[in-house]
Amino acid sequence: MKYMFAASVLFAGLASTQASAQDMQAQLTLESAATIRDACLAHAAENDMVIAIAVFDNRGMMVTYAAMDGIAAAIPDVAMWKGRSAAKYRYATSVTADWGGDAPEIAVWEGGLPIFMADGSPLGGVGVSGAASADDVACIMAGVEAAGLVTELAAD
Repeated sequence: MKYMFAASVLFAGLASTQASAQDMQAQLTLESAATIRDACLAHAAENDMVIAIAVFDNRGMMVTYAAMDGIAAAIPDVAMWKGRSAAKYRYATSVTADWGGDAPEIAVWEGGLPIFMADGSPLGGVGVSGAASADDVACIMAGVEAAGLVTELAAD
């Protein structure tokens, strides 16, 4: 019986050290998404902006969202549209706006940026709406920088 137990423990150990068929991928954490959201909201408040922000993972699933008091009813939907587009296509919505056509869930207004780790691993996207487009983007940048992430891949 003692030998059977030892053999099963050994086999279990060997099985757990075998190569995996699945590669590990970077994932946007709730903590990072909340940091992006909160820093963006703080930036908006400091600059007298009223915005909505939506943060998505790299599959286009919403991780966190917020809308400031007084926001118009349609603005949160626009922020979600921009963020989901940036997450799924991995391009700023200012770029996808120039693509033309009717690709699914593609945003054509500035205010959505993809999120990457410093090594280029895609994490998702952020959409902000409610202010001027340049202010929406500045808000996103404040959040992404606070989380220690980037919105563009480094040039080789």
